[in-house]
Amino acid sequence: MGNMGNGMQGKPVKKAGYKVLSCLLAVYFICLAMTGCGTAGNANGEESNGRQVVTIAALRPSRAALDQISAYNESSTTCFVEIKEYEETGSAMDAGEWGTQLTLDILSGKGPDLVIWDSYSYTPALASEKLMENLYDIMGEDQDFRREDYYENILQAFEINGGLYMLPASFSVQTVYGKAEGIGVDRGAAESWEVGEMIDAFENGPHVEWLTMNHSREAAFRFVCQGCLGNYVDWGSGECTFDSPAFVELLELSETFPAQMMFEPDFSYYETLRSGKVLWEPSALQSPWNVANGRVNLGDADVRWPGYPVADGEKDLGSGVAAPGGVSFSICRNSSNREAAWEVVKGFLTEEAQRKVDGIPLLRSESEERIQEAMTIEYETVDGIKREKTKYQVVVEGEETTDLSCITEEDAEIYRSIIENTRRSYCNDSGMMDIIMEEVRAYFEKDKDAAAVADIIQNRVSIYVGERIK
Repeated sequence: MGNMGNGMQGKPVKKAGYKVLSCLLAVYFICLAMTGCGTAGNANGEESNGRQVVTIAALRPSRAALDQISAYNESSTTCFVEIKEYEETGSAMDAGEWGTQLTLDILSGKGPDLVIWDSYSYTPALASEKLMENLYDIMGEDQDFRREDYYENILQAFEINGGLYMLPASFSVQTVYGKAEGIGVDRGAAESWEVGEMIDAFENGPHVEWLTMNHSREAAFRFVCQGCLGNYVDWGSGECTFDSPAFVELLELSETFPAQMMFEPDFSYYETLRSGKVLWEPSALQSPWNVANGRVNLGDADVRWPGYPVADGEKDLGSGVAAPGGVSFSICRNSSNREAAWEVVKGFLTEEAQRKVDGIPLLRSESEERIQEAMTIEYETVDGIKREKTKYQVVVEGEETTDLSCITEEDAEIYRSIIENTRRSYCNDSGMMDIIMEEVRAYFEKDKDAAAVADIIQNRVSIYVGERIK
């Protein structure tokens, strides 16, 4: 589930198994001697023309990412980016298989210079000190690079033991929103909450029946668990705390939800959300328009954006969870092109490049420009009549489309507050979630004790994480 924010969003109007790693390495080196290290290509078949070649690995890069690489190749006079291909034509490699092969390549000294991540492929198990360079060290060596020009709190969100091993040139912020009367009228517009506070709001909300629109026990649990997975895993130390009271409470709460989602034949998304029946809806913030979208979905009611719950005592981590965008980079250890690789990364952080990124730009000034643009009303003349130009549409199936010409000052302030205070990162580690959901399904089906299930998850995930960070 690469993008957790699957609530009703609008649209802009157009303008490997590590246990056996040592055995695999032995086999890999034999095959490497006979067959070489795979193929390398570039986005659109361009030629390097004497420039220094920098290889990039990516698992199914998006069209937007490929277009940006192509644009970089067209503009750069010193470096040329090639894509290191891992999937053969007609075959599909999942994130786990790709991670195993990438690890083999890096540890053997045959890896790429750079890795591009997105919210589907990124995991701290790979973007770590074991395999990647600490980008803070490289930034410190570059006198021309001004770290303060960028969202340093977002960089902090992706730190492991104080080091930065993945840099998002763009990002989204995963969060949740709901009516103030359910979440808490005394809570700040973007104030975070703990698991216990979310449970209290669910149990005591005046009209609340469902935690979220996807209200089946498995779907609701997965949403919350993925959103706050960082509460229970420290990728730096390998410590896990799935046996904590907060996780047990989350299991027990989810068990009370229906096994399947139940919607009436005359179901209305707006009516259900605006009535307060649903405590919160997820949202993936990629632009300030998404905050306006949430406000419209709730019928311009008083809205709160508490986000996925934080661990007890950690409200300073904010109500958002940062997820890497389509052009997020790591520089591989053992790369012979370390300096050139950094030059490529910087090429995606310039003002010109940041104007073109999908999602929220890491560069503060470009992000603010997008906020100002969304706040500005533009006009057009149609059939001789001057009117406000529609710049964004809130589209919900079965509901009337809402045209927006600008966001409000309050929308902008909420958006800024969420971004500025986000200090957590999103990890879509499919192997870990498979373990968790396997045990959670057994809990739902066999009526096991929640604390006992939490202990099993704690043991299995601790082993899983330990194998990957050693």
